[in-house]
Amino acid sequence: MENVHRPRQPRAREREPERRRAGKSHGGAAEKLTHGVCVLGMHRSGTSLVAGVLRQLGVDLGPDEEFLPPDPNNQSGYFELTELVEISDEILAHHGGTWDELPELPPGWERSDQLAQIRDRARGLLGRRFATSPQWAWKDPRTCITLPFWQRLVSGLRYVICVRNPVDIAHSLRYREGEERPLEEHVLDWLRHTASALVHTADRPRILVHYERFFEDAEREVRRLAGFLGREDRLEEPETMGRISEFIDPALVHARSASRAIADHPAVPFDAAALYLALELAADLEAGAGTGAQEAWASINALARRCLPQSPQA
Repeated sequence: MENVHRPRQPRAREREPERRRAGKSHGGAAEKLTHGVCVLGMHRSGTSLVAGVLRQLGVDLGPDEEFLPPDPNNQSGYFELTELVEISDEILAHHGGTWDELPELPPGWERSDQLAQIRDRARGLLGRRFATSPQWAWKDPRTCITLPFWQRLVSGLRYVICVRNPVDIAHSLRYREGEERPLEEHVLDWLRHTASALVHTADRPRILVHYERFFEDAEREVRRLAGFLGREDRLEEPETMGRISEFIDPALVHARSASRAIADHPAVPFDAAALYLALELAADLEAGAGTGAQEAWASINALARRCLPQSPQA
């Protein structure tokens, strides 16, 4: 697994995408927050799609004016609060990395006194934005890596983990960012993001949603998601599903690889292929109320721990 965990030196490039500075926040108390939902997944894995669906289901993601603006790569919007993204960027930078050049994180990094000021900002922002929300969520792929930091601020979170073929993610990132980085490096980043999200949500309320399933049977996936969040009542409003169907645009899918081909792909290490195929199976078992989902999760958790450097003990 050395090829998976080798450290890389950050390149001198702008953060993704260019960030506008948001004002610092010091008010509020994150400890008072309840009913929080965290959307997790690698960049280009469908986290924006899922966040948009959550919003249509009535989940509070924050005000539009504080989101990262849409751009040609994501015309429907990122649904990411700029200041939350900046906080995770600062955490990565503190450890010598960036969003696309992930740092190695030492054991217990999330408790470091050196992050005290960032921790206060994060606590204040969450409290200010969501303390009065009956149900709220945030989405930022960096959270897959920085999740232990956020879990110390908010308890009782529920997690939506987005799954997409890592080869398709790699192609999508190369289309957006250019072809400077080899396909394999994007796949390794997918493995790090996904393994981290799985390890740090083990034995917590979570649901797997597969990107492609939204385009194969949108209503089934949306109903699964609504049921997990206790938002089934919103789907009784006829216009809700209509708006969601318009939001889920199949024309946005520019890369789709056959699952069976991933095991033989030269850019995909064995562990990445194994983890993706196991997650795809688990997602299908969950969607079909299969009896093997619990056994699949036990194997997935073990594989994720093996793939993640310095992973916590179960």
